[in-house]
Amino acid sequence: MTNRREIAYPAYVRGRIDWRNLRRSIHSMRLFRVHLSKVQAAIQFVSDLTGGGTGEIEKYLIALNNNTEFFRTLEKQYRTVWPQWRMFPYHFETLAPAPGGSELFLNSVMYLITKLTQPDTIVETGGAFGKSTVYFLQALEENGKGVLYTLDLHPDKVGKYIWWPVGQPSCFLVPSCLRHRHHLILGDAKETLPRLLQELGTIDVFQHDSDHSYEHMLFEYRTAWPYLKPGGVLLSDDIRNHSAFVEFSQEVGRPPITLLQVFGGLRK
Repeated sequence: MTNRREIAYPAYVRGRIDWRNLRRSIHSMRLFRVHLSKVQAAIQFVSDLTGGGTGEIEKYLIALNNNTEFFRTLEKQYRTVWPQWRMFPYHFETLAPAPGGSELFLNSVMYLITKLTQPDTIVETGGAFGKSTVYFLQALEENGKGVLYTLDLHPDKVGKYIWWPVGQPSCFLVPSCLRHRHHLILGDAKETLPRLLQELGTIDVFQHDSDHSYEHMLFEYRTAWPYLKPGGVLLSDDIRNHSAFVEFSQEVGRPPITLLQVFGGLRK
């Protein structure tokens, strides 16, 4: 059970469960099995996509979950930038655990793929708060190499979300200790993505998480794919919205690998 808990939740989160509150602790334990199944599906997804063994992937995940300093830094960034919004994951996991599973499991996929593939260059679109960004960057920092380029619209241009903290840019959750590996580029991806890829020449990992319309997702896939190195990885969120991801996988002759019908990946 200890290993299962280490895989499922960060130690920083496990330590926040209020066992004195019987209702909350029982609720958390009831949902543990749901969350664990999602984490196990994520591990299998990363294994299928990268060829890494599940045992190796579990070790990386446990190491991340036991990295209390990482989660403490992330919480500090939340509280510094957005003190009025109780959004740090331990709130969801312990005070109001979500029926759908952990707030963290999909972000952990970014970390694991980065650890397994050891990329030099990652490009993602749609930075938003920067949750995925932080996990990419943490893995790059541990790898001791690599940079991440995030393409996003300026919050003022799209309105973002009604609860977006006033005056904050995209990726405001990235702590200062990780910013030396991060490049944020604001603008329409139809313009910034082709230009950046031409400048870089080749990339190792690409992730789509911006405009989820059929036309735009196909545009990003088709634009990024030629620049991926052999063995490179294309990732995409919100693939269930329509058929763009499946159609593109057929277009390039690569088997689609999916996670809970929400997240997808292709290996070049």
